[in-house]
Amino acid sequence: MKKLSFMLVAIVLIGCAGKHQEIFREDVMETSKDSSKPDWIFKTFKDAKDGYEFSGGVTDITDYSLGVSEARAETIKNGIISIQIKVGTEFAKFAQGSNMAPDTIGKWVSDGIAFLSDSLYVSGIKQKEIYYEKVLYNTEYKPHYNIWALCSISSADYLKAKIDAAQGLVNKYQQEKNEAAKRKAEELLDRLRREQTI
Repeated sequence: MKKLSFMLVAIVLIGCAGKHQEIFREDVMETSKDSSKPDWIFKTFKDAKDGYEFSGGVTDITDYSLGVSEARAETIKNGIISIQIKVGTEFAKFAQGSNMAPDTIGKWVSDGIAFLSDSLYVSGIKQKEIYYEKVLYNTEYKPHYNIWALCSISSADYLKAKIDAAQGLVNKYQQEKNEAAKRKAEELLDRLRREQTI
């Protein structure tokens, strides 16, 4: 008898779960493209032909203009975080083998990332595309938007941001009279400037 009761409860719960999914169905009313979602929506950061592309998005937004701004901000955040990781690795590899102590290398890299972030915000990031869906849940009267933005930074702007970060390191360590860290930052700056002229 207990088994039969348990099976009936399970069947009722499964039936309710099926109805629950149907109740909150989302219908796409309109999109910014005739086709399905572009592939870039699913890749938050990738190498591009001449630089890097990054994306981000927001969902369930009632105001389209605000949603575009929020999607762009999310995209820039994703791009900067990915670039910080990439530059952190590059700067750490450059600093390895130097006569700086490991904890000094860590501080040197984190300072470089901080200067890089400031430089990226100032210039270089460009919006390439916006994709949106105007969506209506069948339980609501007003539609909402799901919005994604695609931004990019060129290889030249990425290199310029690294040069600005290295210059920031040189200035910082000159003020602090940290000669070992300053010399390493000057070496990095020279190397990056040589890359810029190639």
